[in-house]
Amino acid sequence: MANDEKDEKEDVMVMLQMKGLNERWAIKREEMMFEKNRFAFGAGGDLFRAKWRGLDCVAKTLAVDIADERKQRQNLVDLANEIKVLSTLRHPHLVMFLGACFQVGKAPILLIEYCPGGNLEKKLIQHTANATRMKTKEALQHTTDLAVGLNFLHLCKPPVIHRDLKPSNILLTADNRIKITDFGLSKFINKKNAKQNDKYVLTGETGSYRFMAPEVYQHKEYNEKVDVYSFAIIVYWMFTGYKPYADNPDPKASARGELA
Repeated sequence: MANDEKDEKEDVMVMLQMKGLNERWAIKREEMMFEKNRFAFGAGGDLFRAKWRGLDCVAKTLAVDIADERKQRQNLVDLANEIKVLSTLRHPHLVMFLGACFQVGKAPILLIEYCPGGNLEKKLIQHTANATRMKTKEALQHTTDLAVGLNFLHLCKPPVIHRDLKPSNILLTADNRIKITDFGLSKFINKKNAKQNDKYVLTGETGSYRFMAPEVYQHKEYNEKVDVYSFAIIVYWMFTGYKPYADNPDPKASARGELA
């Protein structure tokens, strides 16, 4: 089983490397300059400030040396999916995809625009720590930006479901405007595959439990409206100052709609 997963991971990597030779978004590693220290990290890899052709940007380097072969392959699949979505979309409230680099023997790199305002989650947590709440005018602006960006995704042809909308996946520009990011779990949906109820058979438990719609957690059919549920939870946090389900020790219970 382990060998099969390793082969699958290598197949995905080869596919990405081949695409990187032919796509307009292909970037050569030597064209980029990286800061020495990462400024953020996650299960999928590390984030570094970088320069590319004079632009300030962020380089997302994929972890390829983790022990779990299945996780490695999933990271590669998510990266391929993120490129598939971002390379075809442009909107003021979506983070701009600049390119990617797949060099044999090196960690894959995804290059996106740099947003100096950090992410929305950090801002909300800071308000909580200071016992303050986001000003209504600012919360309204963020809500509008997020709604416009989300509406753009849902009106694309085919529509795009983000499936992991949460404050840490919402970046802030220098002028404090919203940019949606992290499209690794996003999905183009084909309206021809919709059921009679206009829903789709899609992967369950996709995303983050605190912001996950109940039908996703329950492995039911769903559509782009699950993003609207996540949107509403984020808006609740911005306007009230209360982190959703903050007192619930079980994050899965959040998805079930169970309050502590």
